[in-house]
Amino acid sequence: MQKEALTMRYLAVPSDLTTPIQDHDFASAAYDNPQPHSGELKKLYVLISTPRSGSTALCSEIYRQTGLVIHEYLQPFQYMPCLASRYGAIHKSIHHKATANTKVIVLSKYFDALVRQRAINGALGINCHVSHLIYLEALIRKAKDVNPDLTLYKDYLCRHDKYRQAASYAIAKQTRLWSTTQQAAVPSLGKLQRVSLCISAANCYHKLKIQDQQALAPSLALDYEHLLTYETDIQHNIVQTAAEVVSALCLAKQSQKHSAFTNLQRQTSTINIEIARSISRHMVAYRLLGLIMRPLHKLRTQLYRYIGRLRSQPLALKHHFLLEVDG
Repeated sequence: MQKEALTMRYLAVPSDLTTPIQDHDFASAAYDNPQPHSGELKKLYVLISTPRSGSTALCSEIYRQTGLVIHEYLQPFQYMPCLASRYGAIHKSIHHKATANTKVIVLSKYFDALVRQRAINGALGINCHVSHLIYLEALIRKAKDVNPDLTLYKDYLCRHDKYRQAASYAIAKQTRLWSTTQQAAVPSLGKLQRVSLCISAANCYHKLKIQDQQALAPSLALDYEHLLTYETDIQHNIVQTAAEVVSALCLAKQSQKHSAFTNLQRQTSTINIEIARSISRHMVAYRLLGLIMRPLHKLRTQLYRYIGRLRSQPLALKHHFLLEVDG
C-alpha cells in the first residue's frame, strides 16, 4: 500500500462502462433497499479476498441468511462508477487544473449512498479484492469520520487450492464467463487455446500468490478477525463460514430466507481440472513460455488498436474517473 496515495485528494478509477450490470448481479438496482436506511452506520464488515476465491458465494450465503448485500462496491472497472452514477455521486471536478472537466466520484457522497441503499440494521458489508485496498482505506477513513465509534470487522478469505483458483480465474478472463448464468459450460478449446489458457493460468497463479502475501503483510496492519480458508468441499465451508460471520456481526437471521442469485455453482468442468493439473506439473515451463510470448501479445494488442483507429471505432470504450477522497 502506498501511504502517500491516501493523502491525495483524488485517486484514479480506470473504469470500463461497456459491460452492463446483469439483473442477477448484486450491483443491480434490484438489490437496493426498498426503504433507504436512515440510521447511523454502526458496523462495517470487510471481506478481503482474491478473484475466484469463493467470496461472492460466501456473500451470497450471508445474503440468503440475513438479507445483507455484501458486494464489490470498490471494484473500479465497473461497479464503483456504475453505482456512483446511479446514486448521484459523480460530478465534474473544478478544483485542480489536472482534473478540470474530469468526472469525479465523490467518496463522501458515494459512502452515504451505500449506507442508505445497502446497509441493514446499522451494518454495511464490502467484498474488497486485494488489488482494491487503496480505495478501501480511503472509505474506512470516511466511515470513521462520520462515526468515530464505528465497529470494523475484517476477514481475509483464501482458497486452499491455488491451482484450481488460478485455472478458474484464467478461464473467466479468457472466456469472459464469470458466472454460470451467462453460459452453462466453457466452450471447447483447441490445442493452441489450451496452451494459451495454461500460460494465463500460470500467470494468474503467480499473481494470486503475490496478492496473498500483500494481504497478509504486517505493514498493512489489517488486524483480521478471521483468516478464512476454503478447502475442497467449498459449499460446506461457505455455509459454515457464513454462519460464523453472521454470528460475529450479531446480524439477525431472517425468518424467511432470501433467495440469492443462482450463478454460484462450483466450477466442475473438465477443462478446469485439466488446466489446474497441467500448471501444477509444468508451472516453470508455462511461465517461461509466457515470458517469450509476451512481446508477441503486446504486438498483437497494438495491431488491434491500430485497426480500431483505422475503422474509427475503438475496440473498447474506456473511461477514467477520479475518486475524490477529501470532498
